[in-house]
Amino acid sequence: MRARAVRAAPRPAAADRTCDADLAASVLDGLARPQKSLPSRFFYDARGSALFEQITALDAYYLTRTEIGLLQRHAGDMAALIGPGASVVEFGSGSSRKIPILLQALEAPAAWVPIDIDHGMLTHSVREMQARFPGLRLVPMHADFMQPVGLPAHRLSANRVGFFPGSTIGNFRPHEALAFLRRVGATLGRSAAMIIGV
Repeated sequence: MRARAVRAAPRPAAADRTCDADLAASVLDGLARPQKSLPSRFFYDARGSALFEQITALDAYYLTRTEIGLLQRHAGDMAALIGPGASVVEFGSGSSRKIPILLQALEAPAAWVPIDIDHGMLTHSVREMQARFPGLRLVPMHADFMQPVGLPAHRLSANRVGFFPGSTIGNFRPHEALAFLRRVGATLGRSAAMIIGV
């Protein structure tokens, strides 16, 4: 048997070897589970957000069309229950296609607080909403809504409503959904309301 010389591949630069610690820990945790998983927050960079918007336009993806239809039919009823001067906190605002239907139905809404993990999508949505609702206070928050989020209470009215469409809650395991709802309750306050797409 003859030995052969093997040329070692060049070692990657230090920047190439580093990995986001949160991503690495989440991948390892997800692969160690009996049912493999990866938190969806890693999908929503600029490319992921754009792909999701394309998915929602597919004929097979009925959720977006159905929720828009429900909002168009029942936003007036929702607004009557919510009352005047509401601050609407949207968890995972994305492209913000649905929230204008509710905001138009509300009586003198005080503020819209979009929370999203994709900074680019958040900036784009806020620009569009500024043009559409010039008198509305916009309080964008670049954050992961699956973590505790502190609202700037001094900029919001006491009448608060959470908005969480898209049936996203159906993607959570039961304990994750419960933890999310507890965090949202603590964030919004005891007298707040919540609209959830399921």
